[in-house]
Amino acid sequence: MAYDVNFAERLEALVGRDFAATGLLQRTTMFGGVGFLLDGKMCIHVFGDYLVLRVGAKTAAEMFKLDHVEEMIHNKRAMTGWVSINTASDIDDTRLSDYCAKAVDFVMTLPAKKKKEKK
Repeated sequence: MAYDVNFAERLEALVGRDFAATGLLQRTTMFGGVGFLLDGKMCIHVFGDYLVLRVGAKTAAEMFKLDHVEEMIHNKRAMTGWVSINTASDIDDTRLSDYCAKAVDFVMTLPAKKKKEKK
């Protein structure tokens, strides 16, 4: 599935402007979209016409009250702690930044990934 290139570029500019201070966000391409890893952990992703955010179960439950926020479904399974925003390209920069901040704040609370040993 292709992704909205214009939205991805807009998101990349916003992430660079608002979250560069973390020093840990890294752009990546995966799953047919583009996203941002924070210290190696998936945080923000653009897939098709959707913005996917890793915000944790508590914040996800709060965000589900918004009309345009849905559960993230992957392989017919709801992904706990992830939200999918189906009107992402129509969201103004202030709200988009707020949504991304929720993801960054949550992912920063996760433990560091264990480094794989080289064989």
